[in-house]
Amino acid sequence: MKRDTELVRTILLKIEEKDDTNGWLSADAFSEHSKELICYHYKILSQAGYIEVVDLSSKGGVDIQVKNLTWEGHEFLDASRNISVWQKAKKKFGSEFKTIPFQILKEVLIELNSQRSTD
Repeated sequence: MKRDTELVRTILLKIEEKDDTNGWLSADAFSEHSKELICYHYKILSQAGYIEVVDLSSKGGVDIQVKNLTWEGHEFLDASRNISVWQKAKKKFGSEFKTIPFQILKEVLIELNSQRSTD
């Protein structure tokens, strides 16, 4: 599977909207995507330190539930929150947007946000 940068942002925003800090966010919350795709993104976001998850997978299939955003997850989300900044970053990277390393994307988003605040 390939990482989907747009989906990552969507997932982080949805986690932030979650009211219950003790509850879990199931992959079923994203009905427009397959459970396998969402769980894959949950897994890689967890590996990157952006979210905390509980892996309930079994031989019967994959089931990863999100507990919360981490500090790093909040940092990336804050950098990517503004839709006009997000669109500028997408335009800047063009066709490479989907494959740009997240650390570079985050740095560019932070820079674009700082330019926005000085306009």
